[in-house]
Amino acid sequence: MKSIFFKNIIRRIKQQVYPLYTTYVYHTVADTTSNISFGIIGHMGVHHRYKNLYIGKNKKIRIVPRFFTNTLTAARNLLQASGMVIISGYKHSASLPKNTLLVPDFIGVYINLPATLDIYFQSLPESARSDIRKVKRVGYTVQYCRDKQWVATFFTQYYTPSMQQRHAEEAYIMPADEITAILANPGTEFLKIYDGTLCVAAMLTSLDNGRYSFLRMGWLEGHQTLVKNGAIAAVYWYAIQRAFKLGAQTIDMGGTPNYFENGVLRYKAKWGARFCNNTSYQHKHLLLNPDKEGCYQFLLATSLIAFNSNKQFIVLSSKYPGQLHIPKNMLANINSWFVLQPQKQVHKSNGGQQLPAILQSWYKHINY
Repeated sequence: MKSIFFKNIIRRIKQQVYPLYTTYVYHTVADTTSNISFGIIGHMGVHHRYKNLYIGKNKKIRIVPRFFTNTLTAARNLLQASGMVIISGYKHSASLPKNTLLVPDFIGVYINLPATLDIYFQSLPESARSDIRKVKRVGYTVQYCRDKQWVATFFTQYYTPSMQQRHAEEAYIMPADEITAILANPGTEFLKIYDGTLCVAAMLTSLDNGRYSFLRMGWLEGHQTLVKNGAIAAVYWYAIQRAFKLGAQTIDMGGTPNYFENGVLRYKAKWGARFCNNTSYQHKHLLLNPDKEGCYQFLLATSLIAFNSNKQFIVLSSKYPGQLHIPKNMLANINSWFVLQPQKQVHKSNGGQQLPAILQSWYKHINY
């Protein structure tokens, strides 16, 4: 009991001190073997993702904190020293420098369900149909469970190892007691996938006002062999069938990272997912300078999904939609697509005013 008490005290102190700390301290995240770096003003929670994208997954980094009093001055200094500045946290929004690109941390995706399961199946691309055939070939079966005693098993054997395996340091793992509290809500249940008598995967789902939601998912001990054998596809296919049976009109598939190269987004897209503008996910402001080699290489490798001033989705990519194999259902939610150019252009592209001025000479607006 004492241990829990002191942990709660420490957590509360951190919650009070950290916002003050990030108001006056920015950080430089740098590769230890090169001159590539980026800056963060505000919350540090995003540094894992952008470290992987901007510097590299297997690179060692050095994080240097520095005191500041003026956001604009700090942002200018960081951009001059590196090629990207991430501004995070509402305390800094009032003094944001111009030329920032607004990017969501995550993007909500959903499926609008047609009248019947057969119509839905006919709309799927071959990759999704192939997954469904594999599910049937393996012979996966499904059971449903509302037993709160199973939460501990789900948390330790399925959810936690799967999130750690898939997302590593980026993973957010919901505490077991919060999962238990959610399970107590009407319309919430575990969907459990079996291979014979062995439960190989499970997902916490809920139905509320015609919306069927994917809440938390995991597969046994996070084993990749289960993924290859179609266990995740089985979760999706049985969950979608369940949504139809319960009379849902939409499926909320949860959030996905804000760039097209991530596997989660690509996987959800083939099941008919669309972007959702109405989301409660937080966002960041990015200052980007492609004149810097590190920034240009980042933009070359990453197809960023961002917002224009009207909060419509735009994409900044070195590739065309066809090269990324973006399904039509997902393209329908994108207002504009910009393609990175090999070098800075003298004339700015039509439609480029949706981008920060510093990026307008680097991107070409395309029709698709």
